[in-house]
Amino acid sequence: MLPHAEWAAACVSPAFVGLAYARETSPEVVVLDMLANCFILEDQDIMASYVHAFDTLRSASLTPRESVASFGRRWTAAPQKTRNRESPKHRDPLPEVDVLRGRIGQ
Repeated sequence: MLPHAEWAAACVSPAFVGLAYARETSPEVVVLDMLANCFILEDQDIMASYVHAFDTLRSASLTPRESVASFGRRWTAAPQKTRNRESPKHRDPLPEVDVLRGRIGQ
């Protein structure tokens, strides 16, 4: 989860996916998803900027434990009528927060 205060980190690049095969630690290709198609980048010099963008996002993001805690705080702070909608199309957006909190806390 990217905290609101760190949202500027999300602006470092357009949306992309880095793919690594086998046990590679750095991506071997970067896929840029566009509206009508996608671009697959394999040039190491070009991919370096995407690796840097990914590292920037990762360092600005919360840890898994912090993310679950943040979701839990937001869920607890939500008005009760928002959390307990009767319509089947409005299902509980975070049904597993307590389960995840229990798993991570162990």
